[in-house]
Amino acid sequence: MKVRLLLPDPSALEAGQILIDNEVYRIVAEEWHDERNVNLRLAGVRSRNAAHALKGKQVSVDPGWFTEDMGRPLASYLGMRVINDDTDQFIAKVTEVAHNGAQVILVVSEGEDERMIPLVDEFVVVTTSDEIRVRPIPGLLSDDNES
Repeated sequence: MKVRLLLPDPSALEAGQILIDNEVYRIVAEEWHDERNVNLRLAGVRSRNAAHALKGKQVSVDPGWFTEDMGRPLASYLGMRVINDDTDQFIAKVTEVAHNGAQVILVVSEGEDERMIPLVDEFVVVTTSDEIRVRPIPGLLSDDNES
């Protein structure tokens, strides 16, 4: 049976497996409809009921599955902690990865507070397996001109 996904980043499938609610599924086949919509055949998902049971589940990838030459899939940023590199202060977690046509944007949220950080070297200093260290300019993370 096939599972249909809408992906913000097709490179997320390069490792040949995905996590659905923290369970690893090996990708057996891909059927692309366009650059973001794909049907996947997953090992162990053998019936329509099994595929339907995955509908609405959290889909992610583990950054450790990717070699350096593959690059880091954008989906792997979801859920990562964002830290101010200058102050070591926790800012928020990445809740969405968007693209505005010119660059990738990390949408970070903590409670009702939502901010956008361009995924560019000017702001992102270091990325590890579980956190992103940023160096914000004044106004990037607050309504006033403090960072």
